[in-house]
Amino acid sequence: MVSVTARLFLGSLDLLLQFAQAGLGVACINRDFARNELEQGQVVELLLKNPIPPGKVGLITLNDVMFP
Repeated sequence: MVSVTARLFLGSLDLLLQFAQAGLGVACINRDFARNELEQGQVVELLLKNPIPPGKVGLITLNDVMFP
């Protein structure tokens, strides 16, 4: 089994994709976000033996605050 340790954390999907394109590591991003780069061969998709399970998103709001 291979152990991976993150040395740098980026908060932008664009930066993650650019770093992966430059050969500076592996990025975990949505396939649709990198569709053009995948089709052009600029990045490759790594298939995992054990896929990452789907994530969940939660949303918390204040009762008295209206959002547009």
